[in-house]
Amino acid sequence: MTVATTYVVLRLADLVIFGVVARSHGVSIRRLLMSWDAGWYLRSALEGYPKRVPTDAAGHALQSTMNWPPVLPSLGRLGALLLPAHPSGAASAALLAASIAGGLAAAVLLCATLLPAFGASRAIGSAVLWSALPATPVLVMGYAEGLFCALAFASLLAATRHRYVLAGALLVPAGLTRVTVLPFAVALVVAMYVDHRRSGAVSTGRMWLVGGLAAMGSVAWPALVAWHDGSLNAFAFSQSAWARSSVPFAETAQWVWDAWQEPTPNTFIALTVLVAYGVAAFVVARDRHAPVAIRVLAAVAPAFVLASGAVSSTARYFVPDPALAIAIRRGVRRFWAVVLTVALLLGMHVAWILVFVAAPPGSPPP
Repeated sequence: MTVATTYVVLRLADLVIFGVVARSHGVSIRRLLMSWDAGWYLRSALEGYPKRVPTDAAGHALQSTMNWPPVLPSLGRLGALLLPAHPSGAASAALLAASIAGGLAAAVLLCATLLPAFGASRAIGSAVLWSALPATPVLVMGYAEGLFCALAFASLLAATRHRYVLAGALLVPAGLTRVTVLPFAVALVVAMYVDHRRSGAVSTGRMWLVGGLAAMGSVAWPALVAWHDGSLNAFAFSQSAWARSSVPFAETAQWVWDAWQEPTPNTFIALTVLVAYGVAAFVVARDRHAPVAIRVLAAVAPAFVLASGAVSSTARYFVPDPALAIAIRRGVRRFWAVVLTVALLLGMHVAWILVFVAAPPGSPPP
């Protein structure tokens, strides 16, 4: 109850902040909540997907809905079908509701995952702090982070309870929500292998099945795009329309070079986030009280972000990683200190919304 109540209060505070920022910028709150990636999820819900990755006359990929996995847009499309007189508004409402509800489910599931290992106080505190992290205002936007975290944290919970087939199966819809499943897949497989080595309770056949499900979740949307387009390289090609590279660490290397040549406030924010999660990864990975899956996820997630591209959206990319919240709760033990930390983090929500969401066109996305 504490986790759910705190989550709702934080999201209401975020909506108030969005409302104030929207009024100061002379725009509607819906415009901010459905901006940036949310606009593409809405387009995916209303327009669907092209038959092939669209290109210009020179053969370069054009931006399209191919980049946006289908689970969240499907919910938006359902909203539009239920209220056909106002399809855009209904689809937007469905996307926002899915984001907020998904985040709520994720917070509760994270608490349940940590409860047996940490006890009530530390598990609740970790889930509350996760709900308050600086980039969590994204959970009131029409983004897929909330729904993805709900599915990914449900997989973590299943893994900590040794229900590995269920954990692997949950990663498939997670992979059709966001293409960032790999750290959770690695965490699941390693936790299962450790359990197998310790107790021998996991059969070889079940390990192969779970490994296959984890791999399937990791490549679910790129594989579907490849099948839909008829080209194995279709997803990477569609990503190139946003100047995204399919070469691991290439974008991060370019970002480091650009930051060295011309540092910006966004550079400082991204670097701070990377350092914070790097320290958190060290703390949580060494915590013998933490579940194996959580320890592995903490270690793998920063490497995955660096490999996929540490850019302006770094804080949002780390939302599915609970390591920072867990590490903070380990150091902040008293109730009043947790409350003050949450209040401080809530102040950072204002900065995140102003720097990223309310930024002028052409700025880095949130």
